[in-house]
Amino acid sequence: MNNGNYAFEQGGLDRALDATAEGVKLDLRVAMPGRITRITAEPPCVSVQPMIDQLLTDGTHEPYPELHDVPLFTLCGGPYICTMPVAEGDPCLVVFSDRCIDSWFAAGAQDAPADFRMHDLSDAFALVGFPTRARVVPGYSLTSAELRSMNGAQTVRLDPDGTITNANPAGSTVLTAGGQFLINAPAGIVLNGNTHLIGNLSSEAGNGGVGQAVFSNIMRALDFVTPNVPSHDRHLHPNPEGGNVGYPF
Repeated sequence: MNNGNYAFEQGGLDRALDATAEGVKLDLRVAMPGRITRITAEPPCVSVQPMIDQLLTDGTHEPYPELHDVPLFTLCGGPYICTMPVAEGDPCLVVFSDRCIDSWFAAGAQDAPADFRMHDLSDAFALVGFPTRARVVPGYSLTSAELRSMNGAQTVRLDPDGTITNANPAGSTVLTAGGQFLINAPAGIVLNGNTHLIGNLSSEAGNGGVGQAVFSNIMRALDFVTPNVPSHDRHLHPNPEGGNVGYPF
């Protein structure tokens, strides 16, 4: 074989190998963006429409079929889980398993694959939480961790300084970095159960200028109750046996 023929044959082999590799890559599926089309809760599964079409060898393209019974990623560990109300239309990332997942998905146990397929459309997982430029998260915090509604009206926020904030349009609670607990509850605060207060209790006029304490049951003081009332309220009570019994406080 002369060098010219060898070079020709080698070049033809390279092109053949390249074409084979391209064909393999055309059929290989690793991950692609998708859109949730249906949700089931037990177990959490979704149907997904891949959002990038498959390319055909003739240069055209066509949509992938809708994928069904796709396991939905849920953040969990041990006895704890964090669930989100995934909705139809949510964007997701579809990841395709190296091997058939049928046996694992049915029993959750280690086993041989039930089929010889690899990187198949039938063996997909869905991960939600990939916003696009067309679906921007408003007010995304670059400094704090948040569990919040998309519009920010309901928020649980952890700030780097240690402050923890819970808020909705009607009120909020804030545990400051210094340990002060602030409650903003215009509709009122209800304590259902025994309440043990360690420290001082003070009150000031608010809620329309009214500042008072009302007890519908017995109030018992184990120590002194010190009044701070105007002098005209410190009137004397008559004693049935004669004279007065003194000030009420």
